[in-house]
Amino acid sequence: MKQYLELVSHVINNGTKQANRTGVNTISIPGAMLRFDLQEGFPAITTRKMAFKSAIGEMCGFFARGEQRRRIPRPGLQGVGPER
Repeated sequence: MKQYLELVSHVINNGTKQANRTGVNTISIPGAMLRFDLQEGFPAITTRKMAFKSAIGEMCGFFARGEQRRRIPRPGLQGVGPER
């Protein structure tokens, strides 16, 4: 998290202000990035306290649903839409 907070500080202090169409201006440094050695652990990029087991459970569920969507047709959707 130290690396993340240092990058945020660097962007705030040295970034350029960008106007956008939403009216919410941003401060950015193009190409700024964080690098992590995953052999040292999983990088949780947040300043909030985090329940690690819950986060892993959510990610596993997210990936499982993605796999499920690719393999299994959803019931009730056959025949919906134009004929082919």
